[in-house]
Amino acid sequence: MEHWSFDSGARLWRIWFNEPFLVAEVRDPREGQARIVALELDTGRVRWSWHNPEEPWWIGLEAVDQGLALVHGFADPRLPEHRGLIALDLATGQERWRSVEDSFLFWHPEGLCVYRRQGYTLRYALLDPWAGTLRRALGSDRTIVEALRRQIDPEAPYRETRFPQPASRAPVALSAEADHLEALSSDPWWIGAAFRTGEGTWLEVWHLHKGRRYWEDRISGEGARPEPEPFFLRRNRLYYARNRRELISLRLDVAP
Repeated sequence: MEHWSFDSGARLWRIWFNEPFLVAEVRDPREGQARIVALELDTGRVRWSWHNPEEPWWIGLEAVDQGLALVHGFADPRLPEHRGLIALDLATGQERWRSVEDSFLFWHPEGLCVYRRQGYTLRYALLDPWAGTLRRALGSDRTIVEALRRQIDPEAPYRETRFPQPASRAPVALSAEADHLEALSSDPWWIGAAFRTGEGTWLEVWHLHKGRRYWEDRISGEGARPEPEPFFLRRNRLYYARNRRELISLRLDVAP
């Protein structure tokens, strides 16, 4: 089957899509470094890779949209609150702007909605996504922000993505019995991730009309436990991570 793979060399942590790119957060605890990588969707080729030499670990991928990848920092490494933003151009990986005080809330047609903590008060604003400059100050009234939030569709980024569900049985003859199975069907394809105690998790892709298995791969090792949603389908491509390190994409629109 037509496919590509990307070996991150560490651990894949988070994935976002923004045509024509896939953006991944990769974390390497041995090196104490997190990096952001942009891949071309059709080929898996690395377009760019970015890390923050000023703070190599306490950063993360916040959101991706409108041709930008937003990277967040932390208010305190001991606390989960995000603080600070760095905007990266998806086409080049170049930094467009950064703010040490603003924290991301959501994308809005009028701009990037953020908040800034001033003592015990949160002050909200809409920023120009590409420049980081102020478009509209919103004050400290949370109801204004919630009114703006209701104008957007939070599920829009996931409309074309399908995730598997726990299944009690498979409509095909799996290579071995599964102790835990997660699967989804997308005619004519059936995709299942079968966890077997002592063996790990195996992914199988079947063409139901032909009754034929087109792909099989071991995606986790013997000591691993079953994980929810170990793969997902987006448009005509299946994505999964082998050993949480290597991202594989299979094209499913045409059977070989």
